[in-house]
Amino acid sequence: MRLVLGSVSCVLAVTFLFTMSPAVSIAQEVSAEGLVIVDHIILGISDLQKGIEQLEELTGVRAVIGGEHPGRGTMNALISLGSGHYVEVLAPVPGGEISEFDDLAGDLESFSELTPVGWAASTDDMDGLAEKLVAEGYEIEGPVPGSRVKPDGSVLEWRTLAITSPLLAGAPFFIEWSESSVHPSESSPKGCELGLLRLEDPEAMALRDLVSVLGLPIRVDDGASPAMEVAFNCPNGAVSFSSK
Repeated sequence: MRLVLGSVSCVLAVTFLFTMSPAVSIAQEVSAEGLVIVDHIILGISDLQKGIEQLEELTGVRAVIGGEHPGRGTMNALISLGSGHYVEVLAPVPGGEISEFDDLAGDLESFSELTPVGWAASTDDMDGLAEKLVAEGYEIEGPVPGSRVKPDGSVLEWRTLAITSPLLAGAPFFIEWSESSVHPSESSPKGCELGLLRLEDPEAMALRDLVSVLGLPIRVDDGASPAMEVAFNCPNGAVSFSSK
């Protein structure tokens, strides 16, 4: 699941990216039972407040603090990308220690700009998804329960699952939200929509196979090293972020 390798690119405001993968095909609505969709995009940065300010300057939407992840040494802030989709700005807890087992958070302290570090896909039938992945020959870990306390004292609960073999840097982790939890896309500041999620990987064919199994309309290109590019349509226009 660890995506970010090499140097961090500058953040660019562009419009042509949206012709690569129309927003309507990426930002799927949550409807059919068992449907797998893009749940959230994770942008990493060394300082959460700096990330909030960068995101607001670029998009015109100010992220709201989400809370801390117990045992991981990270905290986040969120904006909505429409129904069922959102952006998670992920940063280290000041003075804390990032878990050595957290692949997504491993490089956060080195990022001075918002940088894609991973993504998650959601389902409302995690057990069914687990069975499907195993049947397709994937080895998995989970589902594992998780939670965090929001600033208002309410608790978000979920279950996650990860593919452990084959190890694909661009693969998502999977999340199933508790029925008692309000999805972050509904409780976070709105105004942006997901326009593009593009992956590069030396194992592009294997990653394309996974994307096909999941039924996700995501572009996967061949690349010398794992990379991720995302673009959002926001009040300030089209904005993109890249790990290259």
